[in-house]
Amino acid sequence: MGRDADRNLFRHLVVDDADDHLAVLDCFTDLLPAELSAEQVAAACTARGRALDPERAEASCRQLVGWGNLAAVHPGTSGDGGSGTVRYRITPAGVRVHRETTALLASREDTRGIAPAPLGPLVDALDDLLDATASVLEPSAQVTAVFDHHRRFTAGVADLHAQLAEVLGRWEQTPPRDAAEVDTLIEQVDRHAADVRRHAPRVATRLSQILPRLDLLLAALPGTFTSPGRDRAEWEALARWYADDAGPRRVREAAAAALNRLLTHAHRTGTGAPDGSHRAELLRLARRFADAPDAQAHRLFAATFGTHPSRHLLCGPREPDPRAGAGTSWWHTEPVAVPAFLRERVESGTVAR
Repeated sequence: MGRDADRNLFRHLVVDDADDHLAVLDCFTDLLPAELSAEQVAAACTARGRALDPERAEASCRQLVGWGNLAAVHPGTSGDGGSGTVRYRITPAGVRVHRETTALLASREDTRGIAPAPLGPLVDALDDLLDATASVLEPSAQVTAVFDHHRRFTAGVADLHAQLAEVLGRWEQTPPRDAAEVDTLIEQVDRHAADVRRHAPRVATRLSQILPRLDLLLAALPGTFTSPGRDRAEWEALARWYADDAGPRRVREAAAAALNRLLTHAHRTGTGAPDGSHRAELLRLARRFADAPDAQAHRLFAATFGTHPSRHLLCGPREPDPRAGAGTSWWHTEPVAVPAFLRERVESGTVAR
């Protein structure tokens, strides 16, 4: 019975008057939940551009009360002095459902703004938990943060790849005309894959440090603790997910497959031809070589084909080995991971202009 009541919270989305119900719920969630009469709801809806007379507003409010999204406040129970007018307020479950519904309906069909939560905050949350277990701090807040960050990350990954699959499937039928949109998705997916490569091993390491202390950690949680992380099975499942051959590997493989398909579309949109021919660009480059004196031709060749003298590339303050400088030979340092967007998506036409 309780499950049926929870399902009723979503019924206003699939009925004929769904737009009226959504407009009514908007009136109750502007800033702080309020108690409104049907006349006030009708006036607020009309001010928002959704014309609604008091009778329709009253009918919508009553229906939403029946589904559990709103609650009726009868005269004399809310400090209104018994005015005789029934007022309505939104329920806690109604607030959550309407918030999620509004966010979903407002999201765009492509993936421009859809990005999984980074794994860095999860690493920080695990560090905080390790500090708490080594002290006298009660760790319930840190445990909740760990599982919240994991939930946001996995939910974001699922959203990203579901929408990527939809966009790529649409592009297979009708190739994209906007190269900037393709570039944005390539950069987004590559940034996500780089984040997983960098932080997933750190998450796995910290979880391996927590598991031997798990009995002490669970014993330190209060008896009223109901958030995820209360059972050993939840922690063991979390550790298995971040093992290198489990969740991170699947995420990396999915990102690599998406990047390959995106790069194919990028080459098509970047050249303006289905076969990706660079004939015109190569002819311009050949003319530049033919007209250039020897010294300038050598510089042009080096700039075009990347034949500069060997130098070690520094990628900022997070370089794995701080002893590696710009003059360090490639033979004596670890390779630098170059993002796929920089490695694959280049504007070769700019050299020959």
